[in-house]
Amino acid sequence: MNSCQWKGIPVFILIALVLLIVAGIIHIVGLATPYWHIEELDRPDIIGSGYRNAHFGLWLQCISRTLTTFDCTSYEVIKGFLQASRAMEVLAILCGSLSVVVTGLVIFLKIQKFRTLLMISAVASAFAGGLFGIIGVIVYGVTIDENTIHYINNLLYRSTVSYSLALCAISSSFCIVSSILSGIGIRQMYQDN
Repeated sequence: MNSCQWKGIPVFILIALVLLIVAGIIHIVGLATPYWHIEELDRPDIIGSGYRNAHFGLWLQCISRTLTTFDCTSYEVIKGFLQASRAMEVLAILCGSLSVVVTGLVIFLKIQKFRTLLMISAVASAFAGGLFGIIGVIVYGVTIDENTIHYINNLLYRSTVSYSLALCAISSSFCIVSSILSGIGIRQMYQDN
């Protein structure tokens, strides 16, 4: 038994599987929370008829007219960049989930028939999931300029990206790293046999 294996399974594949599961959890949190970007009133002492601050996600926008209360609603008009980001992030989760399922089938059910094809498809779907996730983050990020200053109702607001976008970027990176580790593990499987 090779020292880089556990019960006949290359350690790189096991690490990749754990990394994919962690990436999936992180991605779901990033996708569901409404903190992809934040807009804050530049001078909160002047409130007037505008809002104090707001945070936006792929599905909800939350606006605060007071210090503590947020009114969260879904978007009335869904812009193109938002639809594209939603699609890419959902595809990222689906591809990552497919990779977890296929890898689990090969490893734990010991499927021998089409093993190479299944493992290559698991690597490809993990890589595609990471790629889709990064594309979704980029599409959203270039539309919401970091530290953009704009006026709404003659009030000055500052936009910044927030943690949900970062979570999706990190989980997408985990998917790509996982696909690389799986590829190394597959190569190791066939060198040992």
